[in-house]
Amino acid sequence: MLYSEKHGRFYYCFPITIVTFASCVVLTSIICISLLFVEDYSLNPWAGGVTYYDPEELDRSEWRLPNWIIPERYNITLEPVFSSRKIWGHEEIILYINASTSELVIHCSSIDVYNATLIDMNEKLPPFEITKKSYVSRSGMLFLTLNTPLRLKKRATFHGKLIIHFSGELRSDLRGFYIHSYHDTKGATHYMGVTQFEPIDARLAFPCFDEPALKATFSLSLILEGRYIALSNMPVQSIGASHNGKEIWSFKETPKMSTYLLAWVIGDDLEKTNNSATRDSRVSIWTRSGHRRETEYALEIASKTLNWYEEYLNKPYTLEKLDLVAIPDFS
Repeated sequence: MLYSEKHGRFYYCFPITIVTFASCVVLTSIICISLLFVEDYSLNPWAGGVTYYDPEELDRSEWRLPNWIIPERYNITLEPVFSSRKIWGHEEIILYINASTSELVIHCSSIDVYNATLIDMNEKLPPFEITKKSYVSRSGMLFLTLNTPLRLKKRATFHGKLIIHFSGELRSDLRGFYIHSYHDTKGATHYMGVTQFEPIDARLAFPCFDEPALKATFSLSLILEGRYIALSNMPVQSIGASHNGKEIWSFKETPKMSTYLLAWVIGDDLEKTNNSATRDSRVSIWTRSGHRRETEYALEIASKTLNWYEEYLNKPYTLEKLDLVAIPDFS
């Protein structure tokens, strides 16, 4: 949704929604409005037969991931520290491998992987430790060498769990997982952590298979100081206590989707507007404190547009909610 000073009106743009108010507060549908009508076009790794991989022939200059590693589910835990602009992360990727190999390949850019292990979900093979890491910066790929080659029989498939511990930095260039700070009317400093993964920047936030065809489900947990709240694609499942006195915000598992559609927003100064009797309660507007009065028109149009698309396409909105978040960086 764009505001035109020339014509003095708002224009709606779908599927990425941006609303510009007179006060230059911009609303963007950061929580994946692109998921409105998700179809499950899952990649079938066995279509046309199985490709077997010779680890000696792996080309470091390739821009595309090989087709013999298929992610199924991500369990991601992140702890951003705004004061130091650091990120500490842990993830478990449930995946299928349908080729013998001595290396794994994954997207990872500007992130330090300091420990990784591959585990057999069927518990028939001992864990594979990662003995060597090779980053290729131009393609954003990370090559992980196994301590023992994975040998598969013909047409066999390995069902595994890749466990990765990593760290990184909160960015400032509106890509990946970035930080924004601003001052309120009283001069107090507030921080927001925001994601922008489209088209290929999920790899800047966590190691992943960052190609649209490699769809998977995502379970996200964020470890935050008590004054912060978090939003993501799915509703909050639980808020518990962390070992370091912080809170763990855990979200419901997403539908199967591409990595660039995953999103989250963290803030300590967010206000919510929604749930009027005349509007769709699934739609919410989140903005900085003191700006709720500027969200009325955006909420009305977003609700009407969502309902219109559902009727026009004869298909319900896929997710349980739709959040539009005012990000000051976009003003």
